[in-house]
Amino acid sequence: MMASPTNQQRYMDEGLSQLTLPSYGEVGQEAFGRHGRCLVELSIGLSQLGFCSTYFLFVSQNVSEVLGTVAGCRHVISQRKICLILAVLWAPLALIRRLKHFSTLNLLADLCILLGLTVILLAAFRHLPDVIPWEVPLANLESSPLTLGTAAFAFEGIALVLPMYEGTHPKLRKHFKGTMSWTMSGLCLFFILFAGIAYIAFGPTTRTVVLFNLQMGGLKRLTSQILFCMALICTYPLMLHPVSKLMEEHLHEPGPGGS
Repeated sequence: MMASPTNQQRYMDEGLSQLTLPSYGEVGQEAFGRHGRCLVELSIGLSQLGFCSTYFLFVSQNVSEVLGTVAGCRHVISQRKICLILAVLWAPLALIRRLKHFSTLNLLADLCILLGLTVILLAAFRHLPDVIPWEVPLANLESSPLTLGTAAFAFEGIALVLPMYEGTHPKLRKHFKGTMSWTMSGLCLFFILFAGIAYIAFGPTTRTVVLFNLQMGGLKRLTSQILFCMALICTYPLMLHPVSKLMEEHLHEPGPGGS
């Protein structure tokens, strides 16, 4: 049962552990009734499953390319087999229910992402001296739908905000809102700067996945591919967590008789 708005605000400000934090579905139900809950839960489930599906595609494609480059041939192992291996690897990790157990994997993923972005930025900066800024188009309206779809991936972790808050130690919860706000502001600024630098460096040939703009078979491309694949392998169980939680809630729902 949801606490009152006053208690919920007190919960957020003081981190009181005795109050029950509502799920996204319960927030939707409070605002729009049963249909609101269904719509919110459906949106979370479909979006997170969509994000997780792209993990299979990205990792399998890049692992296949890296292995082919290292082995000196185009086809070492098919993407289908890589996806099967990933499914076997991720299945037991998806059974982990407490977010605190993902801390080590998430730290490793963050480190891989940071190093990968650094590699891409170094490659972009090498292209900048050869760029004539006024010759770079300000926008490509023909690809605007693809741009919006790609930008949606910036929200892939939004369904984890409440689970992260629940996993925060009660004594630290009063700092959660401030930390989250500053973190999101910093990420938005970084997204704008990174995208701007990459687009100026690579111009109209900028790919949807910018690491594909790096030289095929080059050290920078191989390094960034390995780093980003490692990051996605580590974060997949966390991204699937909201879906697993929704399924568990519905599977363990009491029947009409309350049993």
